Amino acid sequence: MKSSRRVVFVATGLLVVIGLLMGACAPPPTPQVIKETVVVEVEKEVEVEVEKVVTVEVEKEVEKVVEVEVEKEVEVIVTATPAPEVEEKKVISVAGFGPGEAQFQPVWNEIKDTYEGLHPDTEIELIGLAYENLRSQLIVQTTAGNAPCIGQVDSIYDLDLASLGALAPLDDLMSDEFKADILPSLLENSKLDGKIYAIPQSPVPHIVYQNVVLAEQAGLDPKADISTLDDMAEAARAIRALGQDAEGNDIWGWSIDTSWPLIVAIQTYPVLRGFGCDWFDEEGMVTIDAPECVEALTWFKDLVDEGVVGPPGVDIRETRSTFGKELSGFQIDNTGATGIYRDLSGLGEEYDSHWRYVSWPGKTAGSGVGVYYVHSFIVFEQCPWQQEAVEFIEWLLTDSEMYGKYFEAVGAPPPTLSLLEGDPRYDNPKVQEIKAQMASWARPAPMYPGKFSELSNFVGYGISRSVVEGVDPKEALDEAAGNLRTMLGQ
Repeated sequence: MKSSRRVVFVATGLLVVIGLLMGACAPPPTPQVIKETVVVEVEKEVEVEVEKVVTVEVEKEVEKVVEVEVEKEVEVIVTATPAPEVEEKKVISVAGFGPGEAQFQPVWNEIKDTYEGLHPDTEIELIGLAYENLRSQLIVQTTAGNAPCIGQVDSIYDLDLASLGALAPLDDLMSDEFKADILPSLLENSKLDGKIYAIPQSPVPHIVYQNVVLAEQAGLDPKADISTLDDMAEAARAIRALGQDAEGNDIWGWSIDTSWPLIVAIQTYPVLRGFGCDWFDEEGMVTIDAPECVEALTWFKDLVDEGVVGPPGVDIRETRSTFGKELSGFQIDNTGATGIYRDLSGLGEEYDSHWRYVSWPGKTAGSGVGVYYVHSFIVFEQCPWQQEAVEFIEWLLTDSEMYGKYFEAVGAPPPTLSLLEGDPRYDNPKVQEIKAQMASWARPAPMYPGKFSELSNFVGYGISRSVVEGVDPKEALDEAAGNLRTMLGQ
């Protein structure tokens, strides 16, 4: 009996041992998998599914029973908060020579930053275009369907582009208060077929600059009136007699563009008018070959041949360099070039004291006629923000502080009466001389505003051929007149 109990005990012990061994050799607990969907907010909303693997250690007490583990799956859902919708900014692009000139870029950047600060929903995009490519680039952009909102151009191109159908009429976009604030003569010259297509930015007539330092060196009174064209020629001869500067550079009596037909036509217009000549009569008939015109061109060509006017055959960029380096006694340029001369001279604002403005003289005292010329803003028909574009222009031309900075950087006075008459910074001799010149200026070919650039090229080319290539003045003007009559069907 004892023997059978011993056998049962041993067998039972063996079963327990085997059970323990099997428990020790069993595989580890199956990992618990928890799936969790999490929305993570970054610059973009991205839904990321993250799978977490968690190993759970289970403390077990083994006696005679083996515990069985059960796998669980838990899903956690996090609901994201939608980001607020961002309103699209109104992008007003401004393309022109101002943003493209290195001397003017700092003030244009300040204009941009200031306006964007006042109007967070608006972005001002500045696009620089070289002046010599201004018209062609704007036409190409318009043809391609990506014209800018605003073009900064001048009175040579503004109504020309309007005649091509590229511009939006501005009568209904401009406020009545703003229209009443613009100098009447400027606003009237900004119309085509009775509608306003340009907003004058600043009156900058091509006027006579006189270097007073060279005048003193030549023994001239730098404050003396220059009443006639012959007075100007005599002063130019005296300065040319200085010969050369200390570095051996020629000092010219008078610098003027004689190369670029468009600018030649503009800058010599007061010379022609001073002799009683005009390109057309009041009915629009060609008169550039009249005896008065031949007399004027002969007078001017003689100064070139004499070596007083020069260097011959160069354009306005070269003549600016000559005047900026104090190598010419008189220079013809628009009054918005002050910043350019400061930069070219290397003297900054100090160079302002080296020159003065002189209103255009005529053949006889009191007969001088200046040339109408303004920097202007235009708004393209393709612009989706035409009203906002005009509001930007109105702000710039009426804000005393902002336009004051533009004037100090560029030298171009405002077109608005509120600033010209209400801001003391414009009460200075140079601005007063500009206003005096405006009282006697005229716009060439006013009856053909949409064809002005083409007409100017024919006139300028004829004058350039005479003074640079030596063609007889009458022959050169006869050729120019023939081209104009053919173009106009006369």
